Amino acid sequence: MKAISTKTLLTFLTNEEESKRLSEVFRSIEKSKEKIYVSKYTVIELLYLLEKSLGLDRDKIYYIIKTILEDRLFKVGDQKILEEALDLYKNENKDFLEALKTLEYRRNMISDVI
Repeated sequence: MKAISTKTLLTFLTNEEESKRLSEVFRSIEKSKEKIYVSKYTVIELLYLLEKSLGLDRDKIYYIIKTILEDRLFKVGDQKILEEALDLYKNENKDFLEALKTLEYRRNMISDVI
């Protein structure tokens, strides 16, 4: 299994010429029945860059991240919690890191943050 970096994903999403080349790489990996590992940290970084550096709106970011989480080519670390956090990000207008912390607090029965 190969992993993908935030930089490569960002390049795929923003650079048309490189996107074509990377699409070929992805197809080759898919044909060999392999998966590409996407770290939860890569997802967090990508979302942050899409929001803060590229200024994309929440709906567009939600669509991009959701697509990565659901694509059969990718094996995403901590996928379930990322999906839950993404829903909080979109539906409750929470910052993504705050959404992740909220879920962690709930799972650990934290009642208050000092």
